[in-house]
Amino acid sequence: MSLEILESISSVSMSVLEKYAFVFADAAEVAEAVEPANVLLANVAFGGAATGELQVAMPMELAAEIASNVLGSDPSEVTPLLLKDAVGELANVLCGNMLKALTAPDKIFDLQPPAVSAASQADWKALISSSQTVALDCDGQFVLLQFTCK
Repeated sequence: MSLEILESISSVSMSVLEKYAFVFADAAEVAEAVEPANVLLANVAFGGAATGELQVAMPMELAAEIASNVLGSDPSEVTPLLLKDAVGELANVLCGNMLKALTAPDKIFDLQPPAVSAASQADWKALISSSQTVALDCDGQFVLLQFTCK
């Protein structure tokens, strides 16, 4: 994947995090992203004009902050189900925005419902070791994103 595409993914992601989830992020080096104790992994697959997938991994603590922001609720009111739903919807919005930014405007895509689960150490290491992964620093907490499109 070209540096230009990786920069677009990073830029789109920072914009979505700020406007949708009210979280500010800066581009970071993937090697800087230290694995947190508890990580959520969201996957959004898509088909249509092209096929691919977006994977988004983030610390549970950041996921809870995002869920609270998106839902407009107190963090204590965010249940595990609401947390997964909010992170899944964030991944869905990220994927849609990436497809819009990286493809022709007349292309039509079919996004699958997001799948959100606890990430394993192997999941995190696979993302860290990939040259297609983008890292964002959200006030010391890292979000890893990997977007594939065929």
